[in-house]
Amino acid sequence: MLEGDEKQSRALDFNRLEVLSLLGRGAKGVVFLVRDDDAKLLALKVILKEAIEKKKKGRESEDDEYKRVSFEQGVLSRFDHPLFPSLHGVLATDKVIGYAIDYCPGQNLNSLRKMQSESMFSDEIIRPPYIPAPDDGGDNGNDVNTKMDVENIVQEIFAARQEQAISGKHGGIKAAFIACVVETMENMVFLACSTNFMMYFTKSMNYSTPKAATMVTNFVGTSFLLTIFGGFVADSFLTRFAAFVLFGSIELLGLIMLTLQAHITKLQPQGGKKPSTPQSTVLFTGLYAIAIGVGGVKGSLPAHGGDQIGTRNQRLISGFFNWYFFSVCLGGFLAVTLMVWIEENKGWSSSFIISTAVLASAILIFVAGCPMYRFKRPAGSPLTRIVNVFVSAARNRNRFVTDAEVVTQNHNSTDKSIHHNKFKFLNKAKLNNKISATLVEETRTFLALLPIFGSTIIMNCCVAQMGTFSVQQGMVTNRKLSRSFEIPVASLNAIPLLCMLSSLALYELFGKRIFSNSERSSSFNLKRIGYGLALTSISMAVAAIVEVKRKHEAVHNNIKISVFWLELQFVMLSLSDMLTVGGMLEFFFRESPASMRSMSTALGWCSTAMGFFLSSVLVEVVNGITGWLRDDLNESRLELFYLVLCVLNTLNLFNYIFWAKRY
Repeated sequence: MLEGDEKQSRALDFNRLEVLSLLGRGAKGVVFLVRDDDAKLLALKVILKEAIEKKKKGRESEDDEYKRVSFEQGVLSRFDHPLFPSLHGVLATDKVIGYAIDYCPGQNLNSLRKMQSESMFSDEIIRPPYIPAPDDGGDNGNDVNTKMDVENIVQEIFAARQEQAISGKHGGIKAAFIACVVETMENMVFLACSTNFMMYFTKSMNYSTPKAATMVTNFVGTSFLLTIFGGFVADSFLTRFAAFVLFGSIELLGLIMLTLQAHITKLQPQGGKKPSTPQSTVLFTGLYAIAIGVGGVKGSLPAHGGDQIGTRNQRLISGFFNWYFFSVCLGGFLAVTLMVWIEENKGWSSSFIISTAVLASAILIFVAGCPMYRFKRPAGSPLTRIVNVFVSAARNRNRFVTDAEVVTQNHNSTDKSIHHNKFKFLNKAKLNNKISATLVEETRTFLALLPIFGSTIIMNCCVAQMGTFSVQQGMVTNRKLSRSFEIPVASLNAIPLLCMLSSLALYELFGKRIFSNSERSSSFNLKRIGYGLALTSISMAVAAIVEVKRKHEAVHNNIKISVFWLELQFVMLSLSDMLTVGGMLEFFFRESPASMRSMSTALGWCSTAMGFFLSSVLVEVVNGITGWLRDDLNESRLELFYLVLCVLNTLNLFNYIFWAKRY
């Protein structure tokens, strides 16, 4: 019955197997009914590599790590008897391993597993239900729209009502498109409020201009910083869908509070007085409810949209994040054009009402798409896992680690998140049997992302100038397009946003062919971020030259140069922002562990927040030392401040290149 030597098993490919149904789920594995190229029905057993790694008990060789699977495959490969199932092939991807045997309709194959040296599954867990064979009149699963995705099931990606996610039915471009539409609406509301708040705080709540400016800056910065908290909640405790609904509702409640305050006289200070404690409480409660909501929405929505595409098709995932960032810019453009017009012509109270209605509509649209979404089960607190790895490594810091002790199941894996040669001190965490190789690799991967994140903060500090000093420059230029029309000051921010929209569309249509003709990769995104950082330095140098030109004409010739002189620095900063931020969103999503994608993607927004905060600090420090920056731009040395930013970002570029090469 057994041959003397094991037969050479052919390699299986997911793409050449038609998955018909789920036969059973075990403690660590899943069994599927599949059809191969020859129309033969097979039972495919698939086990997640991570599940095997968790069984590691400090054994001395890699072979022991795959003991059960290797034993099963070895036994089945030697069967050569018509009454026993034969091994028809084995498969291995970066996430799963498995093998296929003959399918026996309605039969219990538990007896084969009794040959194992250890009991991996209980009989109750693994006994499969009766599945009629296709020729028995059952569902043959030929409909491509109901084809099951093996890795979705093994990785616990599911659809609404806890159903298994099915390729062609759940997820895809339509589901991801909803995320882009919702982001456009939400970002329009967020930036419209940010613009509206300055007037609201000074005209209605009677705060001084410096106090109001500080409140707005703190609100925007806090909103972006809280994205890391929102991503943490989405990864740890809720699905990304549930996190969006929760935080979107919090944002909506905060906006409703401020809308009510804007329309109820008793909630506003009267007669030029400062707001009372109850009035301030309502204001700040609503304000920071919006900030918490914005942080949660922006921390969960990009990863949710990316989940709908998955990571298999690299061109699709790259395209999604480009169009997602396009949606961010489109929302901003609508905020500084349409919403500014409404504010100036209909009043800020009408702007609040419209913002509330738009945000409520965005939440409803997002929820309406629920039946077509794919969801990833939360994997618990990633921060707790990272801390546990560090604690274990610290406790074992004095122990000697041999190469044999650190060999893991994923040693030969092509998983993009493996960084074996980095942070080697973490290897000692594996000496604790409770710390799996997967946890260590998750920690390595997240740590490897942090230098890339840190290297983009200076760039965002430069981008912050588009909304501050560049707007001031625009105010003292000729903004007339005709005798009867002048560009509003509040709409000057529309110029860089319009540049970004154009750049993103052109990049998506033509740029990819210039930068790469192959599949998107981590090196491609690192280059993209690097190009953005380089353009930032050039744009700051150009801004300094334009300021010299503007000041010379204003001081010596009493002439206001055209606002379009600023267009070059706007275009270059917009291009750099598009390349860097868009590249960061995609890079952090693709390179991070699946269980940490929301939190990792939020690093891109945190970089924006820290860049804006750094800009405020840098302005205070530079002005305190040099006195370059004054209320009158003609008496200021703004060009020197731009040159300081140029030098700082150039040094930062070399720092980035160092870390990018090490990645």
